[in-house]
Amino acid sequence: MAITHDLISKAGEYTSKDGQTKVRWHKCGVAMDTKNGGIALNIESLPINFDGWIQMRTPIAKDGNVTKINTKPDADFDQEVPF
Repeated sequence: MAITHDLISKAGEYTSKDGQTKVRWHKCGVAMDTKNGGIALNIESLPINFDGWIQMRTPIAKDGNVTKINTKPDADFDQEVPF
């Protein structure tokens, strides 16, 4: 199963150096496509002040680039391992 989305939830707010109020986000887990065409969620943690809402967003790499997701299944995926 390939990770398709990060699951994030609002964890609070803070004031930036220039005085703007910004949202602090908490990564709760990931969403993955299943082989049956469904979506599986792996929720690892929730913020202390969880309000019941989780958003799905395209994963962002540590270098700040959005990860491109290959949604087409590999043709060789279901074949047997050769060893």
